[in-house]
Amino acid sequence: MKLFEPIEIEGMKIKNRIVMPAAELNYHTPDGEITERMLDFYRERARGGIGFAIVGVAKIEPYPLGGIGIYDDKFIPGLKKLAEIFHEFDVKCAVQLWHPGRYEISFDPDRTPVAPSPIPPPIFTKRTPKELTKEEILEIEEEFAEAALRAKKAGFDAVELIGSAGYLISQFFSPATNKRTDEYGGSIENRARFAVEIIQRIKEKCGRFPVMIRIPGDEFIEGGNTVREMKEIAKILEDAGVCAINVMAGWHESRRPLITMLVPRGGFAYLSEEIKKAVSVPVIIAHRINDPMVAEKILQEGKADMVAMFRALLADPEFPKKAEEGRFGE
Repeated sequence: MKLFEPIEIEGMKIKNRIVMPAAELNYHTPDGEITERMLDFYRERARGGIGFAIVGVAKIEPYPLGGIGIYDDKFIPGLKKLAEIFHEFDVKCAVQLWHPGRYEISFDPDRTPVAPSPIPPPIFTKRTPKELTKEEILEIEEEFAEAALRAKKAGFDAVELIGSAGYLISQFFSPATNKRTDEYGGSIENRARFAVEIIQRIKEKCGRFPVMIRIPGDEFIEGGNTVREMKEIAKILEDAGVCAINVMAGWHESRRPLITMLVPRGGFAYLSEEIKKAVSVPVIIAHRINDPMVAEKILQEGKADMVAMFRALLADPEFPKKAEEGRFGE
C-alpha cells in the first residue's frame, strides 16, 4: 500500500504517510506544561505505527486559555520528553505554533484580543479585537521565531504554523477579516506577508529547520478565501520556504459541516488535490479519513502525499499497525 511507503520532507525520512495532526487534548497543566497523561497518550499512538506526529496547539504567548506552552524556555524539558517518545518509535514530530488572534479567550477577562482588523468574531468571545500596529506585528513574528527555536532545542524535527481554522495567521490571509490598507492588507501578496515574514524569521533564527504550515483549502466563510485564492497563497508560502502544506477545510465559524458523519469519508480531498496543482512540496489532507482504503485511494489518485487522521487514532491507537498487517476487520 502506498499508505505505508516512506516519504522524505526536507531531510526528514518518514516511515509512512500517516500523520497524527495537532489537536487540543487538555492533558496539559493550566499554564501549558506537558503531563504524564499526555506523554502516555502520545506513546500509545507512536507505538501504534504513525509516521508523523504534530502536537499542539502550542501557544507562543501566555495569555490564551488552552494549548501547551512554548512561550518560555521553562517548557523545553517537557517538550523534550515528548520528542524522545516519538523518536523511540521512529516517528518524526513537529510542534504546531499558535496565536489565536481574535478567537482568543484569555486568563485575563480585561484583555482585548488582537487581529489584523477590528472585526469581532461571530463565535467565542464575540468581542471587537484591537487592530495590530506594525510594531506589534513584528513582535508577534519574533515570538513565533523564538517558539520555533524552543521546539528545535527540545529535539522536534519541525514546526507547523497554524494558518487555518480562523486563528491569527488565517485572519491575515482572509479578506473577510483583513481590511488593512498598509503592506499587510489588500492584495493576496500583502495578506500573506505576515506568514511569509514569520517563516523568514524562523529560518533566520533556527537555521536549517523544517517549517510546515496548515491552511484551509477553502475558508467556507462569507467573503473569505476560496480554493482559488488559497492556491495562490500556497504558492507564496512554498516560495517563502515551507517544506509541506497541511490542508484542512473551513474555519471554526464556518456554517458548513466539516467533521460530522454527514461528511463523506475523505470528502475534502478535492481541496488538497487543487493545492497540489499549485505547489511542488508535499501536501497533507485531513477530515473524515478514518478508513485505510479511503486513505489509500486518496494517495493512489494523487490527491495528497500524506493523510492526517486524529479521531481514528483517538479511537484506535493501533489503527496504522492493523492496516499495515491487513487486519481491516479490526
